Amino acid sequence: MRGGTISNYPGVTEAGKIQAIVGGAGVHLEIANPNVKRSVKYALDLNKGVENYRFISCGQFNKCTVFQDRKLYRCLMPAHIDIFNEYFGKNVEVTEAGYIVIFKAGSCFENADFLSKPVPFCGYCAVDKQRVTSGKQEQER
Repeated sequence: MRGGTISNYPGVTEAGKIQAIVGGAGVHLEIANPNVKRSVKYALDLNKGVENYRFISCGQFNKCTVFQDRKLYRCLMPAHIDIFNEYFGKNVEVTEAGYIVIFKAGSCFENADFLSKPVPFCGYCAVDKQRVTSGKQEQER
């Protein structure tokens, strides 16, 4: 069965507990090394492009699902755009089509279906300008 990676920051012990729980269900979960710094620098295109193209080109597809305030976002960008908006004085909008309220979904399949398709916010993501840093290296996506 497919799995993922969980961050393991110094002083956090829950990562091992989570790995034990999901491992018992047959899900492979890798715990990231807290001594290796890796980050993704996202870029936005405020002119908003074609969301299908950007969704297909997204390197974060099914890698950064966010659950926040009872809403499931397929990506961290729309979940945290309020921080960007406040800092830069912008108003990049996330519509109701950009998330699903999991407790209103008819089934887990409805949630999975939502995560497998582009949302309007995908049009803002400048996937061609993303940068991944790992240690001292920086590379273009």
